[in-house]
Amino acid sequence: MDCVIELPYRYTVSSNSSESGLHARLASALRDARRRRDLTAVAGLAGASTALAEAESIQLPGEALAILAASCTPTRIPVGDHQVRRILLEQCDGREREAAACLAQGETVRAERLRGEAAAISGVLFDA
Repeated sequence: MDCVIELPYRYTVSSNSSESGLHARLASALRDARRRRDLTAVAGLAGASTALAEAESIQLPGEALAILAASCTPTRIPVGDHQVRRILLEQCDGREREAAACLAQGETVRAERLRGEAAAISGVLFDA
């Protein structure tokens, strides 16, 4: 039985149905960080990857979600590079702000970890 549901989407659907270039670079960087066993980079990149997955998920009210879950498998809504860039910048900036707050409280070890996470995300954004 086919399941066709029209939903109000939270994010626009990208004209390119394949994974965006930045999204692919993030996945590649996360694999590389895991292979290197760089826990700081893995934490930052995995967090950013989760934020992207949340942006791609279908946003539904509770009743509609229960009906959808019982009737078919929901698909992800791909986001374009400009949205991926915005999300990654938000993730990077959030970690930098939190690191500054940690430094103000004397939590230098946590601040360094957060800055390392931000640097890993920044590497995906700005490395060619």
